[in-house]
Amino acid sequence: MYSQYIERNSFPFTGQAGAKFFAALAVFLAVSCGFADLRSVPYTTVPERAYGMLYGSYAPVIVRFGTGMIRDEAEKLISVSFRDGQVSGDLSWDGNAMFFTPGVPWSAGLQYTLSLNGNAFAKDGRELRVSSHIPFYVEKAGALPFLKSFSPGDGASVGVSPGEGALLVLEFSESMDRRSVEYVFEWDCPGNKDFLWRDDDHSFELRPKGKLNPWTAYHWSIGTGAKSRDGIPLADNYEGNFITDRDTLFPKVERCFPLAPSGQAWVETGGSVESGLGPDGAIGVSFTKDMDKESVLRSLRFEPGLTGRTELLDGKTIVFIPEQEWARETIYTLTVSRDTQDLSGLKLGEDYKVFFTPDLPYLDLRFIAIDPYAPFTGAELANGNCLRITLSDPLVLRLTLGFSLELSAAAVTAAFSRISLTPFFPPSLPAVALRSVSMESDDAMSLEWEGLLSGGSGTGHYYRLFIPGGKGGVHDGGNAFFREDHYLYIEVLP
Repeated sequence: MYSQYIERNSFPFTGQAGAKFFAALAVFLAVSCGFADLRSVPYTTVPERAYGMLYGSYAPVIVRFGTGMIRDEAEKLISVSFRDGQVSGDLSWDGNAMFFTPGVPWSAGLQYTLSLNGNAFAKDGRELRVSSHIPFYVEKAGALPFLKSFSPGDGASVGVSPGEGALLVLEFSESMDRRSVEYVFEWDCPGNKDFLWRDDDHSFELRPKGKLNPWTAYHWSIGTGAKSRDGIPLADNYEGNFITDRDTLFPKVERCFPLAPSGQAWVETGGSVESGLGPDGAIGVSFTKDMDKESVLRSLRFEPGLTGRTELLDGKTIVFIPEQEWARETIYTLTVSRDTQDLSGLKLGEDYKVFFTPDLPYLDLRFIAIDPYAPFTGAELANGNCLRITLSDPLVLRLTLGFSLELSAAAVTAAFSRISLTPFFPPSLPAVALRSVSMESDDAMSLEWEGLLSGGSGTGHYYRLFIPGGKGGVHDGGNAFFREDHYLYIEVLP
């Protein structure tokens, strides 16, 4: 009867729509005729059983049905999951076999689960009702690698340098694949990082190339993208924190002090920098803690400006060596910058200042000796004084000048060309000539003039001795010179 109806009426359904219609019609006919097909729909899977194994990074999961299925319903049955959620992938068919191919490669050693849940119809009208869960592995089965230990511990207080514990050590249960670990490991420390692997790649130390900042919280993490040497992913995500607050003592400037050269070294003079800095002196600055070399070597500045170099004497002490002469009678300000850091990165916090005036002696005249007289000294050498003498040889005056400092050879050469003896009174006196110059010692110079005339009729003849001062005058060969010009009168008696 039904077949005659179908034959007499055109039927437009084709494809899946037609298959669904005929499957429903078959069920209707079977029930209408007094019987139903209750046979189960057989199926098999790959993997076949719980804890089975797939081989290959993209090996498909397969469900083979014993008859043709209505595909869109059958596709709703399948899902594949793992510890982090659902596995995405593509479904395809080959005859009665449905294939699930993962979108990303399977991870070796990780447990997956194939789940078939729900109901679907075969093309012949039979219904498949299923609830099945099949755990499986890819390539190999076994325990996942995990992080056994790490240091410093979570929330630990550390210093900022490796010697004070500021390095990270991670230890794993398996030999790890270095590349995958280093790729996924994250640590918010400054600069690049060096991984030092050890114990057959079971652990590594991490040393930052840059200095850690003091009193700072640092965070690290490593995820499941890290794999063992066998390609098995890490069992979980791990993270930790530590704080660089172990060092709580701020550095301070302990003292500033003058130094003097001694061979190739610098030695303390025992005086104070405020008033005891000599002409060839340098300045030492010592701190209460070992300091960061790069920071401390650029910590000093001077007002007025001064060129020079700063050297490290030891971990706590630096020396500033000027490359130009200290200025005479000048008040300098030495400032140690507030940003100067110790080895932990802690800063002074405020500028340290010291005021000083270099102790630069002037060259002075200690005596004038004229044979056969006792040396003239002290107040006798005051500017404008007159020294009264009688010459045994009235044409020659030989005198020795004693200085307060030693003169270099170059200074002696410059001095005799600047010291002069000229006729003063009466105006008719003839000029005198410098006949010889010699050094009696390092600080005494003899000069001999000829052409002098003795006085007559109870009246002396006056000559003016002039020793120029200032930077352009007589000097010691360094930076010591006469504060002012010296001039004395010599009366040659009859």
